[in-house]
Amino acid sequence: MTRIVSPNPLAPITPFLERIKSELNHYTANSDHQPQNYQIEYFQQSCMLLKEQTSPTSVPRSSRRRQVKGQAVVRQLHQTISSDLFVLILTTAPKTMLCNFKIEWIDIFLQWWDCEEKPDSLSKISRLLCQLVEIVYRPPNETNTPFTQQAKGLLDSESPSYNISNSAICDDIHARHTSSLELGSNIGPLAH
Repeated sequence: MTRIVSPNPLAPITPFLERIKSELNHYTANSDHQPQNYQIEYFQQSCMLLKEQTSPTSVPRSSRRRQVKGQAVVRQLHQTISSDLFVLILTTAPKTMLCNFKIEWIDIFLQWWDCEEKPDSLSKISRLLCQLVEIVYRPPNETNTPFTQQAKGLLDSESPSYNISNSAICDDIHARHTSSLELGSNIGPLAH
């Protein structure tokens, strides 16, 4: 007699969640933790999907399909989760991995995130990266509402505790990534 074992419905989410947990542990254990160059590139490439239009018809159909799926995922994440969790997800998963992300998983990530410590170092990096790609930073208490730069106004980095333009973190990340700031629009150097 053959026993049929039903597949674990959470099995596909495990690689995403494990990567994100691991990265969060770096921020929790080390208040000076900064993302690696490749992680910032992951974030920048994924955030380009927020700004890009659908691929032209000259792009192969399978590539267009992956891009449309990636755009849908990144836009849904941006609209429904805090910037800290958004940054954690996008710095740990390349665009190709995001194409496998299921929108239904957002609730699982939000439940997990509600139980986790939110280190200040992650918030500072998240603010910086959001400023870098010109999206509004949304603190953990502002979720489930779409925000745009036009709707919210200027970036909310005016408070003294998060003045990232004058921080050593900002200077270091800016110096390491000046050459990789090609986001489809000219952002220019960060103000110092």
